[in-house]
Amino acid sequence: MSSEPYDPYIPAGQQGSSQDPGNARTQALKQQIDETVDVMRKNVNKVAERGEHLDSLQNKTDDLAMSAQNFRRGANQVRKKMWWKV
Repeated sequence: MSSEPYDPYIPAGQQGSSQDPGNARTQALKQQIDETVDVMRKNVNKVAERGEHLDSLQNKTDDLAMSAQNFRRGANQVRKKMWWKV
């Protein structure tokens, strides 16, 4: 008698058989599922990293815009001072 529970969907005589073609197919499907899950986990991690990089890029862009605005104000002040000197 087998230690595995009875499964009515497995034909008689193949219960607990390691040479069961259905078992091999099930194992192959499980392996494919595991591989797909691994790929999806990697993709999720890459998306999270991409989000972090985009946030960093956004911060750098904001800093550059502020620096450009400050430069423009300073340049206008210098231009006005030079105009009044002439």
